[in-house]
Amino acid sequence: MKNYFIVLLLLFFSCTSKNKEPSKSNTHSKANTSVSNMYAVEICAIYFNEVDFNLNTLGNPYPVVFRLFEDNKLIWKEILGSLRGKHSFRHNDATKILSFNKNSTYRIVIKDDGLITFPDTWGGGEWETGVWPFDNLIDNKLQKGSSWIEVKSHSLPNMDYRRNMEIIDS
Repeated sequence: MKNYFIVLLLLFFSCTSKNKEPSKSNTHSKANTSVSNMYAVEICAIYFNEVDFNLNTLGNPYPVVFRLFEDNKLIWKEILGSLRGKHSFRHNDATKILSFNKNSTYRIVIKDDGLITFPDTWGGGEWETGVWPFDNLIDNKLQKGSSWIEVKSHSLPNMDYRRNMEIIDS
C-alpha cells in the first residue's frame, strides 16, 4: 500500500516541474541503468503539428497512437486521440507501471492510425539492449519535426519486479 501511495504522489506532482538538465543528444545508447527495475511512466503533454501526420479524405486528422514494444512484443498502447496542437494531461490518463529488463530491447512507434497511412509515419526509435527508452530524453520529450510527446519515467526501487504483460493490438 505504501508503494502505491508513493507512486500516486509522484504521478500527481511530476507534470508541474520542468527538467533543468542541460540538453543532451538523443543517441539511444547505453545509459547508466544497470539493473532490472520497475518504473511509473507517464505521458504528461503532447504537441502534434498537422504537417507531421496524415489527414483522412475529409481533411480530418487520424487518431495518433503511442506503442511501446519490448523484444518486439507490444507492452503498452495509448490512444492519444485526434488532437492537434498542445494538450496537457491532467489526471494521469496516460500512465503505466512498466518493468525494465536489462536483457531486452525496446522500440517506440508513434503514428496515426488511419485506414490508409504510411508505415511508421512517426517513430520514437529503437534502443540497444540494456537501455531504458525514457532515460536521457532532451527535455523529457520524444520529438519529430515540430511535434513532440513529453514522457516522464519514475523509478520504483521498492516495488517487486514483475515482467511486462504482452497485449494484443486491436
